[in-house]
Amino acid sequence: MRLFSVLLIILMILGGCTAKSEKTEETVLLRTFAPSGEPVPTELPEKTEKRGIIKSIPSSDKKKVAYIFTFDATAESVEYALSVQNKSETFTYDESKVLFRSNWLFNIEWGDDTTLMVSLDEKETQIPAPLESDGVMVMFGQVLSD
Repeated sequence: MRLFSVLLIILMILGGCTAKSEKTEETVLLRTFAPSGEPVPTELPEKTEKRGIIKSIPSSDKKKVAYIFTFDATAESVEYALSVQNKSETFTYDESKVLFRSNWLFNIEWGDDTTLMVSLDEKETQIPAPLESDGVMVMFGQVLSD
């Protein structure tokens, strides 16, 4: 009888954990950095608007696509933002390089003051960066599904 009660409690707990959740989408700002590697403020003004897609970088899995956007971060500068539709696990920040570890390796680094190097799945793409830019904003768009 005691074994039956324990099993019943375990089944109730497991049943509560497997309830389906609604699909939600969340964007998380991870790090903003300047070409010199020095961190710059990561907070955006409330009225920041997405200007449009500059570049689309598909990965080997067509469900995972990285997009580069332009943002009006301040009145004086325009920054690039990277949005990746994937669940992020861990990331490390090392000077001018940001390393994302998830289902693939994702690197962002400055080649010089005018070029942003983006590599995904061992494919490299060069994106011209505006000279007046204060830095690069790195964002993850996490798509959480049931």
